[in-house]
Amino acid sequence: MANTIHLKVATADRLLVDSEVSAVECPCTTGYIGVLPGHAPLVSALGFGTLTYTPAGAGSQKNVTVKSGFIQVLDNSVRVLAGSAEIL
Repeated sequence: MANTIHLKVATADRLLVDSEVSAVECPCTTGYIGVLPGHAPLVSALGFGTLTYTPAGAGSQKNVTVKSGFIQVLDNSVRVLAGSAEIL
């Protein structure tokens, strides 16, 4: 099993994050979900809140505010397509 997840966070007009990470916590319409390497496949609607991720290695957590859109988890890859997003 891989120790990292490939995370992409994008809006319709720009790519904000494209990196290997060790964990992701994302706001969905039913609450926050945590994604670690080996997570089961899923698709969910995004809520409004702060997506938090930990870069691979010993990096400190980073944050992106997201509002509406979708998250897809598949094959150690997380793709977030947000209606709007800003790096904090």
